[in-house]
Amino acid sequence: MKCIIFIDKYSDWLEVYSPLMEYKNKLSTVKVFFLENARNDKQSMKSIFDELLTNEISLQFCIEKDKNKLFSSFKIAMGQLSKKDIAIAPYIRYRNLWSLIYDSRPITVHLTEVIPDTFGPILYRVAFRGKNLKSWLTIPFAYVYALLHKPDICYFPFFNHMKNSFVKETKKISIPIIYNKNKEVLQLCFSDGVKRPLLISGFGFDLDKMVKSLNIEKYVATSKNKEIIVDGNTIPLEERICAEEVVLTRMVTNIIGYNSTAMVWAKIIDPQIKVECYTAKELNNNYGRLYALLSKKALKKIGVIQLPEPKQFVI
Repeated sequence: MKCIIFIDKYSDWLEVYSPLMEYKNKLSTVKVFFLENARNDKQSMKSIFDELLTNEISLQFCIEKDKNKLFSSFKIAMGQLSKKDIAIAPYIRYRNLWSLIYDSRPITVHLTEVIPDTFGPILYRVAFRGKNLKSWLTIPFAYVYALLHKPDICYFPFFNHMKNSFVKETKKISIPIIYNKNKEVLQLCFSDGVKRPLLISGFGFDLDKMVKSLNIEKYVATSKNKEIIVDGNTIPLEERICAEEVVLTRMVTNIIGYNSTAMVWAKIIDPQIKVECYTAKELNNNYGRLYALLSKKALKKIGVIQLPEPKQFVI
C-alpha cells in the first residue's frame, strides 16, 4: 500500500498519527508533501516520520516553497494511486485539495481543522470561511459541493462526542507519542520534576501579561517559532514543539488560554486536566459572532466552559 500525506502545518502530524498506526503494517511507501516556511521545516518533519515509520517503509518528501506547486504535485501523485492506496490531506481546508475527492481512487483521509469542522458544511461556510454576502449567497452550492466531495474517513478529535459531517466515516483519534528528540528536550524542560501550567498566547493574549496576572513563576509556553519558554526563559530549539506535545509529557497541571485546538487535544490526552479557556475577542473579530457561538458550543460538548476574555491578558 502506498500513502501520500499533505501537511499544511506542523501540528497536522498529530492527526496523521492515527491512520499511520492503523495502516502501518500494510504500507510500503510513504511520501510527505509540505511547504517549507515559518510553520514547517524539513528537519522537524523528517524526525517525526522517521520515528513513526518502520525501516521497511520507504519514506520520501516533496518540499515546495510555493503552495500552488505543492497542490499540483499532490494532485499528480494522487492520480497515480490505486484503490488500495491512501491519500491523507486537509481536504476541506483547501478547494484545490477538496476538488480531488470527486473522482478519487485511493482511500481519502481528511485532516481536520478541529473546532471549525464541528460546524457542518453550511455553518462552516458562513462562520469560518467568510462574513461577506457572497458566503450567504453560495450556501446552496457549498452544501451540494460538500455532499459530492466527502472524504472517506477522518480521525476526529471530537469523536465520540460528535461525528464529522464532512466525511463518510468518523473514527476515534489515537493519542500520539512524543518522538525521541522532542521527548529529550521536554525532559530537560521539566528536569526539576515540577509540573507546570501550559499557557497559550496569541490573538491578543500577551504571554508576559498572562504570567503577571496569574502571579506565577513556573510555567511553560510554546511558540510558532522553533523555541519553547520555560519559567520566562526562551529556549531555542533545533526542531519544532507544539503545545499538544507538551501536554503529552503528562507534566502539565492545567492549560490556560483561548479557544484553540490545543484545548481540545488536552482533553483527549488527559480527560482530567483542568482547562481554563477564555474568549479571545481578536480571534472572534476575525471570524464573527457566529464563529464565537459555535466554537463555544463545540467546546462545551467535551466539558470545556469558555469564559469571558480577561482584560489583564490582552495587549
